[in-house]
Amino acid sequence: MEKAPPLAPLVQSSAETMSLHIFVCQLLKGKWKLLFSTLLGAALAFGLSVVVTPKWEVEAVIRVATVLGEPVESVQEFVDRLRSPYMVKSVLQARGLPPTSQNVKKLMEQTRLSVVGAGVQIRVRADSDTDATRLAQTYLDLAVQQHEQQVQTMIEAIKKHALLEQLATRYSDVHYFSDKKSSLPDVVDLLRSSETRFTVPPSSFPKPVFPNRILFLAAGILAGLALGLIWVFHGKAPTESGR
Repeated sequence: MEKAPPLAPLVQSSAETMSLHIFVCQLLKGKWKLLFSTLLGAALAFGLSVVVTPKWEVEAVIRVATVLGEPVESVQEFVDRLRSPYMVKSVLQARGLPPTSQNVKKLMEQTRLSVVGAGVQIRVRADSDTDATRLAQTYLDLAVQQHEQQVQTMIEAIKKHALLEQLATRYSDVHYFSDKKSSLPDVVDLLRSSETRFTVPPSSFPKPVFPNRILFLAAGILAGLALGLIWVFHGKAPTESGR
């Protein structure tokens, strides 16, 4: 004689099916609430993306000045110099902005630096592409001023150690030197291999980098849907009486 199957699993399965059925019925009953809250969330998110102040970003690559083919400072040292609070304050002052702690923190957050080969890539964000370009140019101008002092120091050190004469002898077979006796400024110009400059000039993105309207809409739709679910099921237990 075969035993009857246990009743507990059947009762549990029936209860789960009933709960799911009640949940779906309640969901369908409140479908207009869900639709309304989702559309409202999307509309609010889109409106926020329109009224919020857009942020533009420009990027450029700066190459460090060299003397006799050697950079006046390493690329990493140059990055640390550009990131320093002193440099950020100097940029703000050059742009006619008060170097308050809030402005310094804001500009540091809106400036990103990374090493790219023998140069430094700088990305600056601002309320317009023109402002961002001017900030990037100000970083370069201040770096040029500081590197000019280092270049002069290095050249003076070379003069002090009487290396100019050795350098002139080394280049004695060059046509320029064979034609006439090189003067001190001529050799100094030869020492200065290159100046700190943009190897890639500042260029802005075709659209603002912030806000991202697609992300805003996605967040608004998800938030509206979540609030709609709370609206539909708030204070209503998933029982059969809720159908």
